[in-house]
Amino acid sequence: DAPQRAVEELVCSLAADDEVHGILVQLPLPPHLDAERILACIPASKDVDGFSAQNIGRLALNEEGTVACTPLGVMELLRRSKIANEGKITIGDVVVDKETYSVTRGDEVTELPSKEFQLLFLLLSYPNKILTKENILDTVWGYSSESDENTVRTHINRLRNKFEGYPEFEIVTMRGIGYKAVIKK
Repeated sequence: DAPQRAVEELVCSLAADDEVHGILVQLPLPPHLDAERILACIPASKDVDGFSAQNIGRLALNEEGTVACTPLGVMELLRRSKIANEGKITIGDVVVDKETYSVTRGDEVTELPSKEFQLLFLLLSYPNKILTKENILDTVWGYSSESDENTVRTHINRLRNKFEGYPEFEIVTMRGIGYKAVIKK
């Protein structure tokens, strides 16, 4: 019956410990604990389950990283059953296509540079979920990148300028935290 704060402090201290190479939180947690807040304390590099946004994003983008067993298993079943995993996100009239790095709305096709596309695909893969600037940097630019929050801000602004007239979604800043893609009804 540990309180939320104590569990978060323990997980955060393990995350900061250089001697700890991986962290696994056995789910489900007792009902009085907020699993998302606890899991948010685990950096992607120590996420044994591979459930962090950046690790799931890497899986979706076919990039290296810790891979969650369940999603990987589902993808393998789809592959073996010859069921296409399209690599597309459809929101209303908008289709975001990983194969062509393009966004299509009606007859309008917008091809995006690699990082802009990866950023948009990541945000739209987790609609209405906040992704921290650090998560975005790690997922899109990689752990060893020299890029910083200004790089993320610049790419977000470019995406906003390109898609500001789209009624299907918008990219929202969560001041001091990061960004999220809001799907409009």
